[in-house]
Amino acid sequence: MTTVVKTTIESNLSPTTYHFQDPITAAIPPPLTPQDLADSRKQAYKALQQLPPNTPFTQQHSRLVNIDLSETQKSLEQSDFTVDWEQRIKDNVLDHFVSDGFIVLDDLYQSTALLALQAESGFIDYRDAKLTEGVRKTDIRGDRIRWITKDFYAGYHYLQSINELAFFLNRTLFAGIRHSEAHYACYPPGFGYKWHSDNPIGRDERVISAVFYLNDEWEDADGGQLSIVDEHNQLHQLLPKANRLVIFDSNLQHQVEIAHRQRYSIATWLRRDNALIITDPL
Repeated sequence: MTTVVKTTIESNLSPTTYHFQDPITAAIPPPLTPQDLADSRKQAYKALQQLPPNTPFTQQHSRLVNIDLSETQKSLEQSDFTVDWEQRIKDNVLDHFVSDGFIVLDDLYQSTALLALQAESGFIDYRDAKLTEGVRKTDIRGDRIRWITKDFYAGYHYLQSINELAFFLNRTLFAGIRHSEAHYACYPPGFGYKWHSDNPIGRDERVISAVFYLNDEWEDADGGQLSIVDEHNQLHQLLPKANRLVIFDSNLQHQVEIAHRQRYSIATWLRRDNALIITDPL
C-alpha cells in the first residue's frame, strides 16, 4: 500500500521533515560476510532449482556454486522477459505518470525471468558504488553495485526488455530516449541512499528512472522502502518487493530508507544523450 504524506524537500541531500533518522547509520558499510555470501548463494541455488533444465548461465556463475547449471535450467529466451507495455501502461496509467511523475507495475515478468534475475543477483561480485564525481561517500549511499553488460545473461535480457519500454515511451510521450543503462544493487542491512535526484545539478541526460526489485517476502518491518516525492509534493513509500517495477521522472527527489535485511534491486535509467543510439531492439 502506498503511504501519502505532505512534505517539503529542503535540499538535494536533506531528509524530509517527516523523517528524523538519517538513512545511513555508519561511516563505512560492513563488507558482505562469508555468511552473507553463503545465504545469497543458498537463495540463488534454490531459485535455480525451480527453473526448468538447461538454462545456460556463464561459466563465471557455474564456478561460484558447485552445481551443473545445464542440468537444472533451460535456455532462457527473450520471450521470458516479454512485456506488453501498451497493455501494462494503458492511457489511464500513462496519464497518472504524466500527472504524478511515477507509476508502479507489479507482477511484471514471468516466473522464469524473475528467478533468473534473482539467481544472477546472488552470484555477482559487487563493487563499491560511487557518486557522480567518482567519490565513495558512505554517509550518502551505502549500496554495492555491478553494471549490467552482455556478460550478465539474465540482466542483459532485462535491458532488452527495458529498451522496448523506451520505444513505447518515445512513441507515446516523445521522450527522446536514445539508450538505457542499469546495474544490480545490493544494500547491506543498516544502509540506504539519502535524498537525491538522478540528474545532478546542471545535467539532464537521464529522462526516466526505473527500479526493479528482487526481494521475496519483503515486509514493512524490513525497511528499505523507496521514498519518492511526486509532482504534487506528496511523499510515497513503496516496498521493494519482488517483480515490482517503479518508473519515475529522473528529476523527482527520492531516497532509499534503511534496509534491515539484505536488499536486491536493478537500478535503471533511460537516457537522451548519445552514448548508444537505439535504432532496433537489441
